[in-house]
Amino acid sequence: MDSVNLWQKVKENIEADLSPQSFSLWIKPIEVINSSASDITFACPNKFFAKWVQENYLRLIQERMRVLHSWEPKINFKVVTPREDKRPDPSRVQLVLPEFSLNAPSQKRLNPNFTFDQFVTGDGNSFAYSAAMAMALGQNVHNNFLYMKSNTGLGKSHLSHAVGNLVSDKKSSCRVIYITAEDFTNEMIISIKRSSIDAFKEKYRKNCDILVMEDIHFLSGKEKTQMELGYTLDALIENEKKVIFTGSMKPNDIPDLRGKLRSRICSSLVTSIEPPDLTTRRRILDKKTAHTGVRVPNDVLDFLATKITQDIRQLESSLKSLIARSSLLDRPITLDMAVEITEGLTDQRRDVTLEIIQQLVLDYYQINLDDLLSKSRKKNIALPRSVCFYLCRKLTNQSLEHIGRAFQRNHTTILYAINKIQEQKKKNQQLAREIEFLEKKLD
Repeated sequence: MDSVNLWQKVKENIEADLSPQSFSLWIKPIEVINSSASDITFACPNKFFAKWVQENYLRLIQERMRVLHSWEPKINFKVVTPREDKRPDPSRVQLVLPEFSLNAPSQKRLNPNFTFDQFVTGDGNSFAYSAAMAMALGQNVHNNFLYMKSNTGLGKSHLSHAVGNLVSDKKSSCRVIYITAEDFTNEMIISIKRSSIDAFKEKYRKNCDILVMEDIHFLSGKEKTQMELGYTLDALIENEKKVIFTGSMKPNDIPDLRGKLRSRICSSLVTSIEPPDLTTRRRILDKKTAHTGVRVPNDVLDFLATKITQDIRQLESSLKSLIARSSLLDRPITLDMAVEITEGLTDQRRDVTLEIIQQLVLDYYQINLDDLLSKSRKKNIALPRSVCFYLCRKLTNQSLEHIGRAFQRNHTTILYAINKIQEQKKKNQQLAREIEFLEKKLD
C-alpha cells in the first residue's frame, strides 16, 4: 500500500470540508513517515501541533481513511524536528507551526464558490435567499440588517458569503469584513491587551461597508463583547452600511444577551432556513453532479437524497466521497457503492438515544437520575449534567427543545451548558479526555 499517495488523497478530500486557514495550518503540513498494514505514523513539527491535531482532527482523519480506502489503522503522531528528519529530499518544505503570539486573528476570506448561482432554493430557504439577494442588490431590506437562523449545514454561511461576493463583484472598492463572533471576541481582547482598541473600533465602525458575522450565539454571556458589538452596530446602521448575522437560535432565545443588543438584532429582518425537502435535496445533488462532470446514476442520486436528510454539507460530502471512491478503485458508481459510502458518512450513532446517553453518564459519574434532573449546582452534579447535555446534542439529531424537555429544562439552558462545556474542554484536558472516553463508549 502506498501510504504517501493514500494520505494525499485523504488530505484532498478533507480540504473540501475545512476552511482554507484550518486546512493550511493543521492538515496540510502533516506527512507520512512510517506505515504498516495496521499502523500509520504522521510527522508533526512539535508537541503542541500533535496534541491539537489529535484532539480536533483525529476522528475526521480516521473517518476519511475508512470511507475512501476501507482502512482503519492505528494512527500515531510523532514530533519530527529538523535534526531528526534525515530524508534526503531538498525540495521538501520544513514542517513549521506558525508562531503563536498576541496577534489579532487573521482576516477570513469569502469563499468564492459560495454564490447565488450555486445555491439551490426550496420551500425551506426561499425567503432567506430572497432577503439575501435583495440586500446584495442594494434594495432597502429592513434597515440593511439581516439575521439568518438555522442549524449547521443548511446554507446560512453560503448565503452570507454570496452577498459579500456579489457586492464585491459589482463594486470592487466595497469593504467586506467576514468574521465569526468568536474571532471578533478574540480580536477585541487582543486589541485591549495591546492598547490598540482604537484601531479595532476604526476597522469595524468606519472601514467596513458590509459586516458578515457568523455564530452570534457564541456571544452568550460575553458582556463586554456584546457592548462593543452594540456600539459597532449603531455606527454601521447609522451610516447605512449592511450587516448580516447568522446563528443557530432566534435572537430572543439566545441566553444572556444584553437587552440593547438583543433589541437591535430583533429589529433586523429575521429569517429561518429549514432542512431541505426531498425534491430540494435531489436538485442539490443534480447541481453538484453537473458541476463535477461525472455521470452518477439516477437511482444512486435518489438513494442519497432519501438517506441524508438534515445536513446539506453531509449530502455534498457523500457525493464527493462516492466520486472519489469510484475514481480510486476504477469502478463504476453503483447503488451498492452508495450504500457503503453512507454507512461511513451518515451518523453511525443513529441508534444512540437520549436515554442511552443519560444512563452512561449516570454510571460513569456515579450519580442517580434524581440528581441529574435536579436544580442542584454542586459541581459533582452540575458537571455531569452539562456533559450529558453536550453528548445528547452532539451524538443525536434531537433539537435543543427536545433535549430540554427530556431533562426538564428550557432550550436556552441547554445551549448555555453546551457552550460552557465547549469552552471548558479547551482548557481542561482531563474533562476533554472524559468526554472522548464517553463518546467512544457510544460508538
